[in-house]
Amino acid sequence: MHRQLAQQLRSAIAAGTYKTGDRIPAEPELALTHGVSRITARQAVMHLAREKLVVRRQGKGTFVAEPPVHHDLLDPHGIYDELVAKGVNPRTELLEFTERVAPAAVAEKLRSGGRKLTHWTRLYLRGGTPFAVSWVWLAPWLPKFTREQIAQNSSYHLFKEASNIKVANADLSIRARAATPELRRTLRLRGREPLIALERVSYDVQGTPIEYTLYWANAETYEFVLRLRGAVPITSSMQGIK
Repeated sequence: MHRQLAQQLRSAIAAGTYKTGDRIPAEPELALTHGVSRITARQAVMHLAREKLVVRRQGKGTFVAEPPVHHDLLDPHGIYDELVAKGVNPRTELLEFTERVAPAAVAEKLRSGGRKLTHWTRLYLRGGTPFAVSWVWLAPWLPKFTREQIAQNSSYHLFKEASNIKVANADLSIRARAATPELRRTLRLRGREPLIALERVSYDVQGTPIEYTLYWANAETYEFVLRLRGAVPITSSMQGIK
């Protein structure tokens, strides 16, 4: 019974009867409307919560969740450009813009030594709710950009349009990380939601590092995807495994 009720609610969400942000009926109301027990109604809602179709907010009810942001890693697009391509169209806020010496790990990747680098922090919002934040460092041999240029453009757009610099490739790594108190405040996290951290080092056509980005996203509403082109030789790589 609870699976049947979950499917009915799932279909109602897909049909737009309940839209993103809408509150679905409370469990007692669901039980009464569908002629089931409250336990059955609770189990049905729990199914949808596990599938991240709804989010339960203590003291307020259960609401239709925002669909997750899908971020394709196949081509070296800028983060903002990739989000727009997926129909997210986020609003951004430039939280910090400065010049300072980068942390040792960043300086090593950009081969910048102890020189000061252009650095900024950008917040990404959807429907007024933060879902990601990026920390960006530029190599010291790049042109100097103004705060206004950074606020209005992505780094990849500035490279192409303002500096005629082509991003040839990028090294990417993704890992789960716990949120620091600062990140929790910035992303307005309520509980102990995990974060996904994307680390990116971008290179020009000469193989020179030009940009370092550390992009933090809420793992509950964000996912990175990689679409492989052509056949994947899984069986051949497993030969000899017993």
